[in-house]
Amino acid sequence: MTIEEQLTNDLKKAMREKDTMTLDCVRMVKTRITEKRVSPDFKGEMSDDICREVVGAYVKFLKKGIDELKCAGEKSRDIIAKYQFEIDFLSKFLPQMLSEEETRKIINDFVSSTGASSVRDIGKVMGAAMKEFKGKIEPGLAKKIAEELLSGQTKSE
Repeated sequence: MTIEEQLTNDLKKAMREKDTMTLDCVRMVKTRITEKRVSPDFKGEMSDDICREVVGAYVKFLKKGIDELKCAGEKSRDIIAKYQFEIDFLSKFLPQMLSEEETRKIINDFVSSTGASSVRDIGKVMGAAMKEFKGKIEPGLAKKIAEELLSGQTKSE
């Protein structure tokens, strides 16, 4: 079953059960998928990979929204809860991210293979890692680990 078919089934189920949170979430994602499909630069079929990109972009948008809303305090609590529900619901459509330990090993390997020796070389490490592991490692975590490893190398030299 494709992601679009799964979303359609989730939409029907949410309508039957009168689950407005799920209904709103699925409608938003389906709208974004449709926007992608009708965009002038889109050609070909809507594959699961493209759907994952759309869902991933929406989840990223929600996470950024949560970060911004935390500054607003108590009055934004309901919106944060809604965003978190949507993130949790949509996570089943996204590939499982590697753990911190696995990410640390990968970044360590890329530090060695790229010959990076200082924090200035983070671009080389991140570029190589994200090219090979896009969608599998969390970019923020990977950058933090790369900074730790490369700043540690600089201090020990």
